[in-house]
Amino acid sequence: MKDKINSLREKIDNIARQVKDLHPHVPFPRIGIDAHEAHANVTLAYRHLEDARMRLGKVIQSLEGGNSCYNNQAPVVRETRSHEGEPAPSPF
Repeated sequence: MKDKINSLREKIDNIARQVKDLHPHVPFPRIGIDAHEAHANVTLAYRHLEDARMRLGKVIQSLEGGNSCYNNQAPVVRETRSHEGEPAPSPF
């Protein structure tokens, strides 16, 4: 299953690059052509493809127990209480 999802993610990534490459080829605004709308829709299409690729990655993450590859990036500092009930000093 993971291989199939990663294959789809790769295909989406290739299509996303092709969509992004459309930007320089959209005509400049002139009478009868709304190029601003065209640029906006190319951008939205690209973002939706990025989102689809990310969400398929979330499927893999869920199947592997819900752990993100980013979970170990930074330590989580938890506030602890001293024996008097006062917050412990921050290590930062």
